[in-house]
Amino acid sequence: MKSHIVELDPFSTIDLLAVNEEIKRKEQKEHYDYERDRPGPSILPEQFEKIKEQRQLRIQIDATKAANNKRLQQLKDFTKFFEA
Repeated sequence: MKSHIVELDPFSTIDLLAVNEEIKRKEQKEHYDYERDRPGPSILPEQFEKIKEQRQLRIQIDATKAANNKRLQQLKDFTKFFEA
């Protein structure tokens, strides 16, 4: 993806940042294989799909929680700044 960015282009840093964000997003996405990742031999493919969905949902919830905690800390710092 980075091979198509021309370094002499004045907007190459913007392009590079966008590509880095896309790479980061793709790396965070987990890939599951039924034969490799199922927790036990008694798990059916339908059950495994539900497990995958729950894992993806948990990842999204954790990311949202981290973003909310960061924003909350920023607001706390902001209020402390004005109280001082």
